[in-house]
This record gives sequence, C-alpha cells and structure tokens, in this order.
Amino acid sequence: MNATMKRTGVTLGMAVLLLSGCGTKNPKPDLDLRQERSAAFHERMGADAAMEPIHGELTLPLAIARAIKYNLDHRVKLMESAVAREQLTLARMSYLPTVVASAGYSSRSNEAGAVSRSLLTGDISLEYSTSQEKDHTLSTLRASWDMIDFGLTYFTVSQKTEEIGIAEEQRRKVVQNIIQDVQEAYWRAYIAQELLAEVDALAAESEKALVHFKGLAHKGKVDPKEGLNQQRELLQIRYNMRGLQEQLAQGRIHLNALLNLPPNSQYHLQAVVRESLPVIAANADKLEGMALAMRPELRMEDSKLKISQAEVKKSILEMLPHAELWGQLNNDTNRYLYNESWGEVGAQLSWNLLGAAQGLGRHGVYKAETELAEARHQALSMAVLAQVHLAVNRYGIALKKYEDASELEEVSGNLAAMLQRDKKREGTAGYGRIRANLQATATKMESMLAYAEVQNALMRVYNSLGVDPMEEMTDEAGVAELAGRIERHLQKVNESLVQ
Repeated sequence: MNATMKRTGVTLGMAVLLLSGCGTKNPKPDLDLRQERSAAFHERMGADAAMEPIHGELTLPLAIARAIKYNLDHRVKLMESAVAREQLTLARMSYLPTVVASAGYSSRSNEAGAVSRSLLTGDISLEYSTSQEKDHTLSTLRASWDMIDFGLTYFTVSQKTEEIGIAEEQRRKVVQNIIQDVQEAYWRAYIAQELLAEVDALAAESEKALVHFKGLAHKGKVDPKEGLNQQRELLQIRYNMRGLQEQLAQGRIHLNALLNLPPNSQYHLQAVVRESLPVIAANADKLEGMALAMRPELRMEDSKLKISQAEVKKSILEMLPHAELWGQLNNDTNRYLYNESWGEVGAQLSWNLLGAAQGLGRHGVYKAETELAEARHQALSMAVLAQVHLAVNRYGIALKKYEDASELEEVSGNLAAMLQRDKKREGTAGYGRIRANLQATATKMESMLAYAEVQNALMRVYNSLGVDPMEEMTDEAGVAELAGRIERHLQKVNESLVQ
C-alpha cells in the first residue's frame, strides 16, 4: 500500500510540474503586440478608405454619408446590434426540451451473485444467483421539459429583444452625434480652405506695415502716440484673427478622423452657398411630442423598464414549484434481463423551499429597480423637454448673431474696397487700407463661422428631437445614394419644423 501511494504521489507531482510548465509560457512582449496592432490598424484603415475613394469635390451630404458608412464608432454599434440579435437567437433555443444521451460501460472482476431471504418466512435461499453480467453497456436517451423553465425562457427572450432595441438606440445616438460632429468639422475645414491663404497674405502684409511704422516712429516722422496706437490696432486685429485661425486649423484633421481617413488626407471641399435659414415655428406641443417619441435616450429607458419588469415576473416564477415532464429510452446489453430495451415516461414536481425564500428577496430588489427605472424615465423626460426648448432658443440667438455678422461683413468689405480705390488715403504706408483689409477678412471669417454656428444650432435642434435620417435606412447603399437619402430626409424634417 505504501509503495502504491508513493508511486501515485510521484505521478501526480510530475503531472503538476508538466502542467505548470505549460501554463507559464512567456507571453509575447507588449512592444511586439503593439507593433502588430499598429500595423493591422493602418492596413485596415487603408483598406477601408479604398472601399469607396473620394472622387472630385466633397460635399457636406457626402461627408455625412461617408462618416456614417465608414466611421469606426458606428461600425462598433452595428456589431453590438448584431451580437444582441445572436444572443436573442441563442435565448430562443432554451424553448426546446432538454435532450440528454448517455452511454456507460460496466465491468466487474467477479460475478455479482447474492442470496435472498424471504420477508415472510425468513428462509434464505441455498444457492447464489446473479441477474447481471460482469460486462455490460447501458445506453439512455432522456428528454425533459420544465414548465417553469419555459416561462423563464419566455421572459428572457423578451429581455433579449429589448436589449436589441437598446443597441439600436445606441446606434441611432451615435449617428446623430456623427452628423453633428461632421457638420461642425466640415464647416471649419471649408472656411479654412477658403480663407487661410488670404489670412496668411494679409498677415505678411501687416508684418511689413508694422516694421515700417516702427521705423517711422524711430525716425520721428510720426507722432509716437499715433504710431503706437496704429501698431496696437493692427496687432489687436491680428491677434483676434489668430484666435479664429486656431478654431479652423484642426477642422480638416477632425473631419478626416470622422470619415475614417488618414489625418493627412487631402481633398477639395465644394463651395457652399449660404442659403436662407428657416425660422422654427414656436409650436411647443409639437416639438415636445416629437422629442418624447423619438429621443434615443427615452427609448432606451423604456426598454430598460421592460427588462426590469420582466425580472420581477421571473422572480415570481422562480418561487413556484417546478413541474417536469420527461420520457426516456433505455437499452442494456445485460443478457439476464427479460427486456433489454424499454421506454419510460413520467412527471416530477419539485420545490426548493429555500429558493422560494430567496426569491422573495429578489422580487423586492427587482420591484425597487422597476420603480427606479420609472423615476429615471420621468426625470429624463423633463431633461429632454428642457433640451428642446434650449436648442430652439439657441438657434434663434445664433440666427440673430449671424444676421449681425453678415451686415458687419458687408460694411467692412465695402469700407475695404473704398480704401483700396482711394489712393489718397494711403497715408502712412497704407495703414488705413491694411487695417480695413484685416478687419474685412476677420469679419468675413466671423460671418462664415456665425453661419456655420447657425447650421450647427439647427442640427442640435434635430438632435434634441431625436431625428435620425438612418432610422429607416441601411448602410448597405453607396455613399452617393446615402447622401441623397439623408439630404432629402433632413429637408423633410426641416419643412415640418417651420410649419
């Protein structure tokens, strides 16, 4: 016995050492893994961009469509929706009964013989007998169906269906954010494309003028106070323009990221015509109704509430007795049996008394979660209504600011043109003309930014209402087709807001 125990211990020790050696394999260095991920990312980004390259000028609708089609965040949400659907399919499989097939082989070293004693007379049989072979095989096929498990599966499937809805609403929210971000980035990139070259030229001219003014002041040819005032005004205008340039400089990089393009990608943005801007009708009931019906956040809360309600019902079912129906086919190769194959059916009722007590506790928790979900939905509804009114109010303010900026742009442009024609006002190295040109360019930038802000404010109104141009579409269409659909859908929503 001791020798056997020693051999067993040695064998187990060697097995442990072997398994530990397999489990302590040196992991791949982090640096190599990061390099592989980086190479795979750049390769994938190049492949994505090659799917449908940009031809000609890029318009705003095309940029939005391309971002929705190729944006990585949107793709992640689409994958999450697909995973949720697969989980629903898997949950539905639980409706099927449990079917278990088993087979076993039994072998004894001797016969399973025995005597028997009569319970009536107490007599013991004199001969040993057996009803089982030393070697035999038993095979069974059992199917069972539990009514409580069926009910639990029903509510689980309903929860998985709501989780698909949550994934879809998350995708809708990502689409709305993509449209908002693309529009802001597109406008900044477009303004930079149109004006930065002109700004650089004026900055160089103003630099020469400043050097000239400093020289005149140093030689005493101008009043020192007047010269400093002129320099201060030019520097202040240039400083303000630098601030505007900073806002515009990152637009192209941000737009490329949204379009899933390399950061240094170059293309031409189509000239944008400043169209007349709509005045949103002050119909509070209509706007509030649209928001309460379409906002993704509220739809997600509705689904979460239904999931919590299903958990309450599941906790009630778990407290009930389990009723199981089952059937079984058997086959035994034991030749002493009169029937080597036979079938069985039956019903079984079981009740976990301690589980029922635990179910009462779970029921209370899920009931509280349901009440919390309802309160959260109510609070979110109030926040959504406030966001609608704020978005409409901000749009009205942005519209008025654009009107003022547009008038200022026109006045500054006329003044610059007048000074450009009037050579008699060249004066001190063309100070008035340079200042007017800088102010005209600055006001033009501010006017275009104000127009872009109006468009962004209008899109924020759409977002506050939960408008999703992709709600009844798929991203399987090409970029041009998607762009046309999105543009028509937004135009239709725009018309409904001004009525």
